[in-house]
Amino acid sequence: KVVRLWTLTSGAKEKDYAGPTLPIISIAVSPNGAVIAAVSADKTLTIWNAGDAKVLQKLPMPAGPLAIAISADAQSVFVGLADNSIKQIKIADGKDIKVFPAQHKGAVVGLALSPKGDLLFSASADKTIQTWSLPAGTPKAKFDHVAPIASITLSKDGTRVAAVGDKVVKVWTVADGKEIGTLTLPADAKSLSLSPDNTRIIVAGADKLARVYEFDGKLLETLPHDGAVNGVAFVDAKRVVTGGADKFAR
Repeated sequence: KVVRLWTLTSGAKEKDYAGPTLPIISIAVSPNGAVIAAVSADKTLTIWNAGDAKVLQKLPMPAGPLAIAISADAQSVFVGLADNSIKQIKIADGKDIKVFPAQHKGAVVGLALSPKGDLLFSASADKTIQTWSLPAGTPKAKFDHVAPIASITLSKDGTRVAAVGDKVVKVWTVADGKEIGTLTLPADAKSLSLSPDNTRIIVAGADKLARVYEFDGKLLETLPHDGAVNGVAFVDAKRVVTGGADKFAR
């Protein structure tokens, strides 16, 4: 029910961001670090000012919200919903900017924005990733997975996109849609992240392990938790952060 901000170097807690009444499903931080947003199982979107934790907007959603991303200019929020739709909402007044045209046939479970903010990626339980041209919101390319997608990640430079579903990770180059890697996992996964140098991928395993792989499937390292690993992210080329059901972030 609470978003918490920690200092990475010391592990000290800086702030709590309260508002949702049920568990938080997904969070996003604006590129400039000024805005934090989260969607909750209570079917709300909450947006905070990062500096003082003030609630800027708390908005009811028409269906269960599952994914969130903040625009490159920190002026709007994109929300993926269980009814297969995507909404773009203006932060200043909480009003809809647009509802994207129907393309997915399953819940939208993941969203990612290109570094320039001109391309939105949406991942769905219908086994596809759809790209959208911004600001128009017109559909462009589509990437096909073999299973309902659980999580999506975009490389820091926006040149590669990866998704996991049913113990399978697929990696594509964005420019031509070419598949450049397929990994078969020993356990289900809820999250993944690409390294800044585009050579490795870390996957959060339901079997209490985060695993770091090369794109050819070579296992490089395992990082243990005492519960299912729910979230992973590369901080830089040498450091990663993991979060688990054991209530620890490492």
